[in-house]
Amino acid sequence: NDALRPLPTPASRARFGLPDKSFIFCCLNNTYKITSEMFSTWMDIIEKCPGSILLLLNDNKDAVRNLTVSAAHRGFQERVVFSPRRPTTEYVELLSCCDLFLDTFPYNAHTTGSDAIGRRSSCAYTAAERTRVLLVELDEHRSGACDDLCTHASSTLRSALA
Repeated sequence: NDALRPLPTPASRARFGLPDKSFIFCCLNNTYKITSEMFSTWMDIIEKCPGSILLLLNDNKDAVRNLTVSAAHRGFQERVVFSPRRPTTEYVELLSCCDLFLDTFPYNAHTTGSDAIGRRSSCAYTAAERTRVLLVELDEHRSGACDDLCTHASSTLRSALA
């Protein structure tokens, strides 16, 4: 976390191979933080948002394979896309292309979430639970609106985004 790091230059989605007109959910946390329940929640969310995509980090070939298979079982293989690790500047620019950052539970984003909250005001933040890590992120970016960007359960997250 570097509050002095400059805000990203707005990047075009095309630069990252992302569709211009789709709603982009993202989670750029390490893939080991993605539980099957969390991924199922995300699949429910993109099912309710036609044309949307879910952007995840490609940091583990086994995880990418397993997540792709899981998405295919739900018919969403084409709507789950992966981005390689990038230098910090590019990564923050990539975050600025996304419409909604989805956090993982029980292992929250920490720095990734902090970047999502603090680097782009229109990038909202959701989390399945209030954990110590999440509270650190929110405290770092206390703006009065942060509490409205969190939910306490996967079922609440599903219905809030329906």
